[in-house]
Amino acid sequence: MSKYRLTSAGEEAVVRVTSLGGSPFAVGNRVDKGPVIVACATLVESHVDRVIKHLFEVSGGINHEVSRKLYDEVRDSIYKSWPARHKWLARAFDVKITGEKFTQDFILVVGLRNSIVHGGGSLTPIQISRIPDMVILKKGFKKTLDVECIGRTVILGDETVQCAIRACRDYLIGFDAAVTDSHPEFDI
Repeated sequence: MSKYRLTSAGEEAVVRVTSLGGSPFAVGNRVDKGPVIVACATLVESHVDRVIKHLFEVSGGINHEVSRKLYDEVRDSIYKSWPARHKWLARAFDVKITGEKFTQDFILVVGLRNSIVHGGGSLTPIQISRIPDMVILKKGFKKTLDVECIGRTVILGDETVQCAIRACRDYLIGFDAAVTDSHPEFDI
């Protein structure tokens, strides 16, 4: 483990996320920002899902036939959304990160990724379905990710990539610290 209480896989994920600010998505002299945002969020999601799966495995909770069958029954719902992941982390493993700033900032990156992937560069129908939530999302995009919303269209700013990388890095560090605080011997 690193001095930041990262798991081995978490340390690798931080390196991979921070390296995305370089050239893998370069087009001429500029970086194509959308794929970087998508890659950042995907790398974090992959790491968190691996950790949750490993926590279930090492907890011993799925070693018995009944509990294994229950786990098999609910497994897909665990990974369905970020609120579901965070709920299971808190309830099953005492990893409570829902209200943390690093979590809130990362959830904005997920929202931006959803606008890019599911909205084609615009806020999705789900994102605009509740006006108060949409207003909060737009303010968060601007303040945290240097993203301007004009109507439904999201405009990525000059600092968006670095802001997203920072949010993803901070989430990985905070997440792994919370996991290792609750489970000091845990590593993956």
